[in-house]
Amino acid sequence: MNLECIEFSATADAVAELEATLGSAGLGHQADTLAALAWQLRQRDTRRALGLVLDSRAHRPGCEPGDAPAQRRDARLKLVEAEAAWLQGDLAAAQALAEQALACYTAHNDATGVGDAQWIMATVLRDRGDIRASNTALAQASAAYQQSGDRTRIAAASFRAIFLLAFTDTEAATAALKACGATVPGPHHPAATTWLELALAIKPNQQGDAVASTPPYLRAYEAGLASGQLRSAIIAAINIGVGYANLHVFEDALEWQGRALDQARAAGWRPTMGICLAQVANVMCDLGRHEAALPLLTEALSMVPPGSHLHVVTLLYLCNTSLSLGRYREALEWVEQANAMSWRHGLEEDAAGRVPAHAEALMHLDRFDEALALTERALAQARLQNGHHTMVLLLSLLARIHRHAASASGAAPDSTRRPLQCLEQALALAESTANLKVHPDLLDALAEEHALLGEMAEAYALSKRAARARGAIQNAQAENRAVALQIRHETEKLRAEAEHHRQLGQAQAQRADLMLQANATLEQLGAIGRDITASLDAQAVFAALDSHVHALLDAFAFAVFRMAPDGRTLTLAFGVEDGKPIAPHSCALDDPERHVSRCARERCEIVIDADLEAKGTSPGTVATHSLLFAPLLVADRLLGVMTLQSPRPYAYTERERAIFRSLCAYGAIALANAEAQAELLRKNEALERLATTDTLTGLYNRRYLESVLEREVAAAQRHGQALSVLILDVDHFKRVNDSHGHLAGDRVLTAIGLLLAQRVRISDVAARWGGEEFMVVLPGTRREDACVVAESLRLRIAEHVHPGIGQCTVSMGLASWRAGDSVARLAGRADSALYAAKLAGRNQLQIEGGTEPELP
Repeated sequence: MNLECIEFSATADAVAELEATLGSAGLGHQADTLAALAWQLRQRDTRRALGLVLDSRAHRPGCEPGDAPAQRRDARLKLVEAEAAWLQGDLAAAQALAEQALACYTAHNDATGVGDAQWIMATVLRDRGDIRASNTALAQASAAYQQSGDRTRIAAASFRAIFLLAFTDTEAATAALKACGATVPGPHHPAATTWLELALAIKPNQQGDAVASTPPYLRAYEAGLASGQLRSAIIAAINIGVGYANLHVFEDALEWQGRALDQARAAGWRPTMGICLAQVANVMCDLGRHEAALPLLTEALSMVPPGSHLHVVTLLYLCNTSLSLGRYREALEWVEQANAMSWRHGLEEDAAGRVPAHAEALMHLDRFDEALALTERALAQARLQNGHHTMVLLLSLLARIHRHAASASGAAPDSTRRPLQCLEQALALAESTANLKVHPDLLDALAEEHALLGEMAEAYALSKRAARARGAIQNAQAENRAVALQIRHETEKLRAEAEHHRQLGQAQAQRADLMLQANATLEQLGAIGRDITASLDAQAVFAALDSHVHALLDAFAFAVFRMAPDGRTLTLAFGVEDGKPIAPHSCALDDPERHVSRCARERCEIVIDADLEAKGTSPGTVATHSLLFAPLLVADRLLGVMTLQSPRPYAYTERERAIFRSLCAYGAIALANAEAQAELLRKNEALERLATTDTLTGLYNRRYLESVLEREVAAAQRHGQALSVLILDVDHFKRVNDSHGHLAGDRVLTAIGLLLAQRVRISDVAARWGGEEFMVVLPGTRREDACVVAESLRLRIAEHVHPGIGQCTVSMGLASWRAGDSVARLAGRADSALYAAKLAGRNQLQIEGGTEPELP
């Protein structure tokens, strides 16, 4: 496998062919084949791609100085890891890995590798908010691809650059598409088609023309799936949902947003899941369900990388939703966070989009001077950029601010004409700009201003015009819904045609198989290799091997022996004789009588024919006269031995031996993959435990507890279910430390943690809150029931005798969730109750509000 000629994003058929070559690749090329497959699976199956990275390095663990192919292969593996880190939101790690790969490819003058590294760098830098550096990286990727002569990569980079240009200059992007003859879909590779279709969709999308933007987004979605660019396919699906929402076809909008979210969840990409959740929340806002949208946006905020462009956008969504709910202080906090984040990370390209929300929040908080100054600065900037649409919005906002300021000051409604002047400027600008329709809200606002000034004729004329404009919009929306239904019909038709073509292709392939009987065995082995190596579970690998061995060979007895960790014993891992399981047994590696031991020692194939005495044969008790043994090797590592046995003499010719060798190669790779996956899962579980567990007490830590509180408070808000929180503090804990030492104090905390873990219900969550404080979250528990639980815990702790110390008591504070509670508010009330318990004499429970519990 030549990694210098590796495809950018291969089709599913090409990936299947690559999978088929995996088992047949010689040991010298196995690491390269694994690296190539990992690259093609980087978005199709990110988890497996990372597993293949480990396998490739296991085959060739080191890069000797001067070994250029091995160094370039390691750079390719780093790019796979970089893309995986980006998809999981670890932008710093992604950039570092891409930079390492870039340095290696540059040193070896590998133009394709340099281009791929710069492509990933451009993606990461854009998410980090460094737009200028991102554009530079993409330009360098394009130049490298031109040097390599790879047409697919050249087209993909060109279309991606036009796609990004369209966000800031749609006319220049349209001209660029015309210049390269790509204003309509062409016969490009799906990897390039994905970006071409995204570029074609941006202009109508920017103009709010969902009817024109949806078809190219659909084609981008299909091309993204076909070429393994799943992230781009998900973004296309999101935009299809946005288009349907703009057409007021909310059922289809939620269907596409849900499809995008399901694909992001299946891939396990938290940042992409955050994008999808934010878009679902936007549809909920379109439906007027702003309260339901807030928890979705809060969850989305926790998923996107802090400091990224996505983080800023999500903060702005939260601001707008809070504004719609009349929560102006919250809205101001969200937008100020977005501004601070933008300033810190240089994300100023979307500043104009944040100004209206910021000024709106300031206006409703009666901070009129700040709102006016902010809006006027943004208006001046929009004039410089000739942004007519933005100017109309800002002039309308300026009018509202002036009107609110006048009302707040107690001025007579007809004492100022400034709001009217702003609105008249907005109307004139809208009427003079092509493709910019006058919105009825602007006409209504003008009518209201004329009415306040006593100019009733003008107000009446504008009101009639607003009614006509609103009617036109309603008619357009009805037409759009009809078009949306047509788009849905065309989409289903295209899918039906694609399925028909797929079935025709399958039929043709079946006919071709019948015509090529001479190559049937080789083709079957390719399919078998994919089947065997597809699983990451050892038992499933054994079952697949058993099935295929019996289909292809005389396998009266079939067994797989695994090498024990001590390297001195072989243990039967799977065995069947005459359809019945073979009893588990082991043999020593140095056993001179066992053929399986000899095969492992010598690491070579052993064939025994007409062994009429069947001395020392294994497995089974039936005399076998043909025996075939082969080692399961991955590079120089021995995983075990596989054996076939038959009662027939001379059952295994050279053809059967070749098939058996292929099956052994597939089995070895599959078992190595299963081991690597199991090790990865063990490490992930250990990391998860470390991340969520307090090392001293064994309870959950505060970080995990805060996530539980967020989830349970959100559930209480959605469903109105009961929720109580209990905070415990060890009484006079300083005395324990001072009198017995800090180690004794640690033992007290550990013992109390164990008592809590033993006494709380499965549904409850006990954690160390900090120092000598603990917290117990009681989902679905009312205050009365929580008091019973708390008293039970307090008495049990007070009864416990700590060796060398004696008895220790705890003070407790209890709070229960109220409608509108945040996590901080709920925890704060429990903490205040704890403080009251301390003041009241300790070793007692106090309920929020200073009341003692009334226990039955």
